[in-house]
Amino acid sequence: MKEKDLGTSEITISKLAGTFAAIRIAYRIEKPEHNETYQVLTNAQDARIVLKEEFPDGAIIELARFNE
Repeated sequence: MKEKDLGTSEITISKLAGTFAAIRIAYRIEKPEHNETYQVLTNAQDARIVLKEEFPDGAIIELARFNE
């Protein structure tokens, strides 16, 4: 299994937990039978938190609440 960084981009994202300056990170995992591409959105400032993650099977997780 090999992992490859597909790049990053900066965006603003609004979720139930608030509005965040975010970084989109895309990466691909090369597996013997196929490749899988994942996307993670994390906040651009302070300690990193996962705002959203998109999985190859269509599943999506999103931050619903953030307590400082």
